[in-house]
Amino acid sequence: MTLNDTACGATKSLASRSATSIACDYFHVVFTVPDELNPLAVENPGWLYDRLCAASAQTLEAKSARLTPIQP
Repeated sequence: MTLNDTACGATKSLASRSATSIACDYFHVVFTVPDELNPLAVENPGWLYDRLCAASAQTLEAKSARLTPIQP
């Protein structure tokens, strides 16, 4: 399967990575925050993680909206 990210025009081939990947129906995505936010995470973790989850969801929705399958 090949996907085209229309935002940057890059074409990514999932087939080229299949030799080193395990067949599964999901992707593992990691979002990080700057070290400067560590005090906020300690003081008010619920507030920070709520916003991190919301921002992550928004980012994934926006990114997936730009991905379209390429027809051979």
